[in-house]
Amino acid sequence: MPITRISVQNFKGIGQRTEITLKPITLFFGANSAGKSTLLQALLYLREVLERGNADADVVEGGGSAIDLGGFRQIVHQHNLANTLSVGVTVALDDDGLPMPKKADGRNAATEELHRSISEIKEIGVEVGVEWSLDTHKPVVARYNVVADGTPILRISQQRLDRPRLWLNEAHPSVRRVIGAEDEDPFFESDGKNSVPTMVLEQTTVIPSWHEPLVGSLPGGDTELEPPELPMIEEIVERLALGAGKVVLQLLNQIRYIGPLREYPPRRSTAQRTPSNDRWATGLAAWDWLGTETNDPVHKRQVNAIGEWMTDTCHLDLGYTVRHQSWLEIDAESDLYRELSMAQYGDEEGIAERLRLLVLPRLLQLPLMHRVLMNDMRNGAEVDPQDIGNGVTQVIPVLAGLKAEGGNILAVEQPELHLHPAVQCRLADIFIRSLHDGRERLMLLETHSEHLMLRLMKRMRETSSDSLNAPELALSKEDVQVIYVESFEGRTVLREMPLNSRGEWVKSWPGGFFDEDINEIF
Repeated sequence: MPITRISVQNFKGIGQRTEITLKPITLFFGANSAGKSTLLQALLYLREVLERGNADADVVEGGGSAIDLGGFRQIVHQHNLANTLSVGVTVALDDDGLPMPKKADGRNAATEELHRSISEIKEIGVEVGVEWSLDTHKPVVARYNVVADGTPILRISQQRLDRPRLWLNEAHPSVRRVIGAEDEDPFFESDGKNSVPTMVLEQTTVIPSWHEPLVGSLPGGDTELEPPELPMIEEIVERLALGAGKVVLQLLNQIRYIGPLREYPPRRSTAQRTPSNDRWATGLAAWDWLGTETNDPVHKRQVNAIGEWMTDTCHLDLGYTVRHQSWLEIDAESDLYRELSMAQYGDEEGIAERLRLLVLPRLLQLPLMHRVLMNDMRNGAEVDPQDIGNGVTQVIPVLAGLKAEGGNILAVEQPELHLHPAVQCRLADIFIRSLHDGRERLMLLETHSEHLMLRLMKRMRETSSDSLNAPELALSKEDVQVIYVESFEGRTVLREMPLNSRGEWVKSWPGGFFDEDINEIF
């Protein structure tokens, strides 16, 4: 059930409505400050709106200190409060389709048929529109749209301080085939000012409460829905409005963002025990995860896999691996330390008795500390992360982000940071291998790495020509999307750069990128 498209309008540098297709490996290229991180920030903003109703978000969940949107005034296009900001995503549904409403019991034949019709929807989209309120002098979510299989099916909107109103598109194929409505719904397509809504909701905001049923009145008027169909409306709109939002929010909550400057923990510090999604933004959550003491065999396999990625000549071949260390900290001024010091005096039997009676019980009361050490495979030396090159410590959070549970949507800025060109190529292979590990993934990679791109193109060419020796490196054009981002007359422009099955550009690459080597040579 992956996110397949994102649409943005009037968000930061993007003015006109822009819709971009996302694929399992989606790369964003472009000059500095061109707006490559705009779509990622739009996804995090959409999560804030859907989960918290926070239309004026500055810091966002999962963004840590790396992302500060600054609020609506900063992110609305050209800082123009007259603009309506909109962000939406489209999701390919799995066989289960949209979740059923809790009160879906005692259904009659008509509701059964309508639920069956809605269960056939293959693709669902949710879009929110945010406007500046002249009444409250703050941004408000003015509309919540649901699109099914490319056609609008439901809309919730709010005018000024009125209660939100909900429209069901009775002409949508999934609804029309059951209730026999007309091919067009003039009330749904109108601006809503003079039309009769399907429901007037009791809630005060456009965004539904995801844990409560939709409650509203049915105003009647000119509508195709007549008794006995009318009683099923609440159930159907709840499945569409709440089900679509829950599906989208579930996916957005899988975003794991890793920023462009990754930190490592201070020397001899212990791993943080309480997980925090915000710590992934700085990379520290990766060290927390690696330093977690657990008997979970899955976790141990994942950590071991990272070690193999780092050391194996078929993978990154960095020369270092990671090792979990558990240790105790004893105050040199404590009685316990003095007891340990005194234990060296006396015969062996007396020392053993002293340790058993006086030292061991107190040692067992000390908290066990956990941290990560680096093992130099060339000489066996154990060192702290501070003692090795930045390239290794910068890539470890990326590797951990791929392996740690959750985070099926991995967003990384500059994954290639400080890596040798050959290692950048091998990192591309790591991304490809991760597509074949059984998890439904979406990788959003903001990068400047020509080497990363060239390796992906090479694997596509080898897959197409059936010359690939390792099936876990198979890559097709359905797996890779390349977005070129540029600034034009103060606007952010995003161009999809498709590749064919042989890993060749379908259209010419925009000037000023990937030509630097040619310019330098000639």
